[in-house]
This record gives sequence, structure tokens and C-alpha cells, in this order.
Amino acid sequence: MKNYFLKFFWQFLALALGMRVLFWRYQLPARYLIPRPLHMLYGILLLIGVLVMAEIDMKKQEIPNSVLLYFLALGLLRLGLDWPNHLSYLSGFLLMGGLLLLIAIISGGNLGGGDIKLMALAGLCLGLRDVFIALALASILASIIGLVLLLTKKIRRDTPIPFGPFLGAGIYLAYLFGSHIWQWWMS
Repeated sequence: MKNYFLKFFWQFLALALGMRVLFWRYQLPARYLIPRPLHMLYGILLLIGVLVMAEIDMKKQEIPNSVLLYFLALGLLRLGLDWPNHLSYLSGFLLMGGLLLLIAIISGGNLGGGDIKLMALAGLCLGLRDVFIALALASILASIIGLVLLLTKKIRRDTPIPFGPFLGAGIYLAYLFGSHIWQWWMS
């Protein structure tokens, strides 16, 4: 019972922190075509999706199709809410999916199919620029955490680490701060 309570506590804390950052972020002037309340609601739905996906991927080391359908629905919602930018969302979907599929083929299958589908759908949710920012953030986070786990001997080099939680963190961070990260990078 104690472990269940701790697990629930950490999930609740992550949800509360993510929502707090979302509310803080959108008190700033809106620069989006989507009205601010819809953007905040979309952010909450995205946060719930990445937290559920991360939990399942950590337990089972797979991202089920039901979770992917949720992200497909979010992507279609985003496409409908921000139709003037539809080319960015569609190209994010196609280019990210194609790039990760190519990486999986070249690496001999070291990247899971769920991760590929998730990031393709993240392209539909975030758009071309932000989905690549999400992948970069996820890769940096995974590298840092993996290195720390290796150095502390918590894992071995051949221990598989689910990539989904890092992708989820990258997706949410790119959703919140993608434009700021891009401006910083380009300056």
C-alpha cells in the first residue's frame, strides 16, 4: 500500500507541477492563433497524455496503440484549431516519422515502433519546428540520465531504458517553451 501511495503521490506531483508551469506560461501575452483558454486546455490534455504514456512505457517498455490513438486525436484537434499552420503540423508528422523510421532501420531496431509512432504523432501535435526541439530535448535528457545511471552502476551498458518518458518530457517542454528555445538557439 505504501508503494502505491508513493507512486500516486509522484504522479500527482508531476501533474500539479506541469499544470502550474502551464498556467504560468500562458499568463504571458498570447502569440498564438488559438485563444489562450483553448491553448491551456490543450496543454492539460497533452500533459495527461505524456504522463500516462510515460507510466505505461516505464512499466511495460511499450507504448500501446490506445495511447497513440489519444495522441492522434490531440493532433487532429490541434490541426482543426490551428488550420492556417496545417502544413507545419503535417510536415512535422511526416518528417519526424520518416526520420525515426530511417534511424530504426539503420540502427537495427534499437528504436521501438511505439517511439517512432509517438514522435510522428507529436509532429502532428506540435508542428515541424517544435517536434525536432522535443526530440533534441528528449535525447539530451535521456543521455544525461543514462550517463548518471551508468556512472552510479544502477544499470549496465546493455540494460534497455524506455525512451518514452524522455520523449514525453521533451514533447511537453517543447509545447511550453519551443518558441523560446528556438529564439535562443537562433540568436
